[in-house]
Amino acid sequence: MNVPNRSCIRRLSLRSLLANRTRNIVAVLAIALTAVLFTSLFTIALSINEGIQQNNFRQAGGWSHGTFKYLTEEQFEELKDDPLIDQWGLRRFLGMPTQAPFNKSHVEIGYSDANQAHWSYCDPVEGRLPQEGTNEAATDTHVLELLGVEPEIGTDFTVTFDVDGHETTQTFTLCGWWEYDEAVVANHILVPESRVDAILAEVGVTPPGSDGMTGSWNLDVMLEHGARSIASDLEKILENHGFQSETVGENYISTGVNWGYTGAQLSDKLDPTVVAIILGVLLLILLTGYLIIYNVFQISVAGDIRFYGLLKTIGTTPRQLRRIIRTQALLLSLIGIPIGLLLGWLLGNVLTPVIVARLDGVTTVVSVSPLLCGRGGICSGMGTTSVPEYVASLNEEQRRHVSAFIDFMSAEYPQLTPKISFSMPMWLLGKKMYEGYVAVSAAKGHFSIHFSDEEFLNRLAESLPICKKGKRCINIQYGDEQSIHAVEERISAFLEIYHFERGAPQ
Repeated sequence: MNVPNRSCIRRLSLRSLLANRTRNIVAVLAIALTAVLFTSLFTIALSINEGIQQNNFRQAGGWSHGTFKYLTEEQFEELKDDPLIDQWGLRRFLGMPTQAPFNKSHVEIGYSDANQAHWSYCDPVEGRLPQEGTNEAATDTHVLELLGVEPEIGTDFTVTFDVDGHETTQTFTLCGWWEYDEAVVANHILVPESRVDAILAEVGVTPPGSDGMTGSWNLDVMLEHGARSIASDLEKILENHGFQSETVGENYISTGVNWGYTGAQLSDKLDPTVVAIILGVLLLILLTGYLIIYNVFQISVAGDIRFYGLLKTIGTTPRQLRRIIRTQALLLSLIGIPIGLLLGWLLGNVLTPVIVARLDGVTTVVSVSPLLCGRGGICSGMGTTSVPEYVASLNEEQRRHVSAFIDFMSAEYPQLTPKISFSMPMWLLGKKMYEGYVAVSAAKGHFSIHFSDEEFLNRLAESLPICKKGKRCINIQYGDEQSIHAVEERISAFLEIYHFERGAPQ
């Protein structure tokens, strides 16, 4: 007859554990060491892969998933709103300087919107991207060095370059710059789209020019499905709109897959032999860990065989004995696994730079194992696709402050609707980021309010010395209500920069 005695079973399990402390310490160490093995190996492997990928992105010139090349404006407008596209960016090539001092450098002149500039490592460290209707330009420090121009906002510089076989000399006003990265193949001089159109008209070139690309619309995209199947997703987008990339014809559109994504073709083109090898190694690691833990528990059970025999003589059922063993295993695992995960990640942190230092062309990046990423801290909001999902991913303190700011924006500026962009809630003042934006994000010890105008942000930081200025953001400590209110009071002044009026439609 079975008697309901679960509490008694739990007490027996706990007391049995306490009676064999030395053996249990060994068991916990075995479990922890197995977790260390798994976590450190995966941390190192993922870190090396991420480092290789980051280097690939720099050589490829950016980290967008793919590109639809040499489009007409009508094709661009049709494709950019496809549901398979999560985010898009626009690039229009204008020309290249070929004479000294640029004869040994690859410099491209053209227009990039905020998204495309960001994906191409063209984020100004000083100043901003050029505004429409101006003669402004932004570039990197290498181009300025070649021109003999000091990096100073408002400085004029002149460039002679070729536009589809037509030589032109143009003067631009420097509005921002970023640091030169020698790993990036192409340098860029970014100008407003209005200036691209004006120069094309000036030299008499109609997009796409005789070369098929000058002035054309290039659509860079981040895909809804990520990098799992870039090539097939690009083809699907074309099919959705009656285009194809196989045979040159009226409905032909050229596409480009970012080869920097090491796993971009995993589902389509990976060699079955390579897949088998990877799966074999993973199974071997799992089997090794399983055998270690199994043997530890086998020894533990064998050592208690007399104890279990006594329990059986007094009426303990086989099911209850199994429950006692499972309870002990669970308790030991709850102690050993978290310790092993933490130690494994710390070991991976130490070993990754050492290993990467012996590899050529790999950027040092330490990947965080998904097993160690909770729903807060440094991983808050990563991978979310909606504002409610982002808020739900935060811990209680983060959620309270971010929700309060979102509520403030909804109450004061109901015509603005936040959406997730760059893994954070963002309010766009127009259709594109260069037309202005406000955003909010959460970190471990503070939350950040982001603004698109650097000059406004500098003035804001000067008025709030208690708050630390970050890259295009102001960082506010949790609980600093005075600074929060001060920032909220200045948002209307920020919106005035972009001629955005409260109550005006988007």
